[in-house]
Amino acid sequence: MVKKSNFNNDPFLKSFGVQIKAEPMNVSGRVLPPPRLEYGKGNGGRQIILTPKDGAWNSTEFKFFESASCESFGFV
Repeated sequence: MVKKSNFNNDPFLKSFGVQIKAEPMNVSGRVLPPPRLEYGKGNGGRQIILTPKDGAWNSTEFKFFESASCESFGFV
């Protein structure tokens, strides 16, 4: 797809010195550990701290320890 698009002959990209390679770049990466979740006192009267497993957790019995807003986020 990149070869067929012929980006390297685009005058606009050339004017900024942008070059596009047809081969993907190899980068090192790692899997981050899951975050620790803290809940306020639930039905049992104690603060709950847990770590999600496989990206999921059950929160039906817990109240949030401290609520927060997320205005924006991004990922790569």
